[in-house]
Amino acid sequence: MSVSVTFLKGVKGKRQQQLRELGVETVDDLVRLLPRYYEDRTKIVGAGELTEGACVTLRCRIMRTAFRQIDRKRSALNLVVEDDTGRANITFYNQRYNRDKYEKGAEAMFFGRVSKGFRGLELINPEVLILSDPEKGIYGAEEGGADLKDDPQADEFSGIWPVYPLTKGLSQKLLRKYIAEALKLLPPFPETLPAGLLKETGFPGKDEALRGIHRPESLEAGERYRRRLAFDELLETRLMLLIMKQNYTGSRDGIKFKPSELTFMLEKMLPFELTDSQQAVWRDIISDMTSKRPMNRLVMGDVGSGKTVLAMLAMLTAAGNGVQSAFMAPTEVLAEQHYNNIAPLFGKLGVSCALLTGALTGKNRDSTLARIADGSVKCVIGTHALIQSGVVWNKLGLAVTDEQHRFGVRQRGIFTEQGSGGAIPDLIVMTATPIPARSR
Repeated sequence: MSVSVTFLKGVKGKRQQQLRELGVETVDDLVRLLPRYYEDRTKIVGAGELTEGACVTLRCRIMRTAFRQIDRKRSALNLVVEDDTGRANITFYNQRYNRDKYEKGAEAMFFGRVSKGFRGLELINPEVLILSDPEKGIYGAEEGGADLKDDPQADEFSGIWPVYPLTKGLSQKLLRKYIAEALKLLPPFPETLPAGLLKETGFPGKDEALRGIHRPESLEAGERYRRRLAFDELLETRLMLLIMKQNYTGSRDGIKFKPSELTFMLEKMLPFELTDSQQAVWRDIISDMTSKRPMNRLVMGDVGSGKTVLAMLAMLTAAGNGVQSAFMAPTEVLAEQHYNNIAPLFGKLGVSCALLTGALTGKNRDSTLARIADGSVKCVIGTHALIQSGVVWNKLGLAVTDEQHRFGVRQRGIFTEQGSGGAIPDLIVMTATPIPARSR
């Protein structure tokens, strides 16, 4: 759905920019921003059974509160909570506005990581749900209070919670709220797999997976949804590569690169050695690049598996042959991260880099575009701004795209129109499975 994310309540100005930094422009982009992992809040731990470093859910009575103003800007609100297993300490820093929220005798649920402080083990700035008024009691009807065992709020709080990638100023609570609103707005997602394949694989439907992955009823269900969406991503990528391979088998040739000394120099500069798997993939890449046939290679691997290092070696091979390379990331944040990691290393090798994103405007943008057009910059890292009108390449020989559901066949095809001397640029598509199946 191409409706702007600003259609959602509260998403204007600063919030819109924060979402844009995550690659979110539309409501559809928002629901396809998948969790990095889940918080499992279903297991309630006793207050007297805490373990340092563990993420826990507590359900306790508030026994004592104390507020302390540390200095003009800093404050601390300390709670002592209790259940049948013992007592625990909870500290909220810089939450002066909540000093009257926690009443003695009230029952509440807390979720957070256990830290070791000067009072012993404690939770610092946990998420909170107040369950009862202190006048109604806390432990059920036998104590004269309402029975809270089946409280729907408690069930909601102690469920499986998604944790998303964030940018500065954007909280998990707010992002969860936006995604929930977006899911209510969107119509059912059309199914893309045949009924027979769904039956054979046991995959959930597309609509169920895209909605359920944001709030699964269990970790097992979350894994089912993840596997379905991972299958969709792999299928989409493979189909895209087949289509592009057909396009690449025309009369136009690629560039027959020669190995470059720059790649050996980079390997010596790295603080680690390439693994056997990385070396095997690099041999495949350089074999493709040194042939006349245009390279059209998919590199799959989890975050941290070394895909970017392989892309850097390919980009240096292109630079060593006097042609340019483009590295396209799905968000401005990732583009800046790649630029900050790559540019210093390439600079030491005498290879110029530039950053081109939508945030670059005015004279800075004009200067960067001029350097791309005259060939004085060899490696350009950016977002979809790399394929927008106004970007004219001098000698483009290699395009690298970092996937994450952002670029389609048409967008990648724009690179083929910018090849050096009419040759088709080599292409590397980097991708990973949507989310790891783990909890905290």
